[in-house]
Amino acid sequence: MGRIYKTVIVKNGDKLEHVVGFVDSGADTTVISARLARRLNIRKTVPGSLMVADGRVIPTRKTRILVIVPDEKVRIKLAVDITNLPFDEDIDILDMILGIDFLQESESRLIFHRTDKKGARRATA
Repeated sequence: MGRIYKTVIVKNGDKLEHVVGFVDSGADTTVISARLARRLNIRKTVPGSLMVADGRVIPTRKTRILVIVPDEKVRIKLAVDITNLPFDEDIDILDMILGIDFLQESESRLIFHRTDKKGARRATA
């Protein structure tokens, strides 16, 4: 199965950014890059940490932002971790990992498609 991405709008005060988040069903929490936090002008944070897939614990800063899913008319205030890892500061592609907390709070539905031998797509659960 391929990767799953979701278009969202993130807002902090009067700063607003349209981003494409990587949906990671193995992540407990939503994480944003330090680069995105700078663009949102996030100043109010508290120290935190999170465990990444290889078992390392990395330092983060925690804050709350508004996450808007326009196509689903969802607006949620979500606690997020801010870190440079696992984001690559030299690559301007990914700034947000949407974790299980986002999926639960937003009640988002993931619809998977399977392609049959003729190339037709069928939704699967």
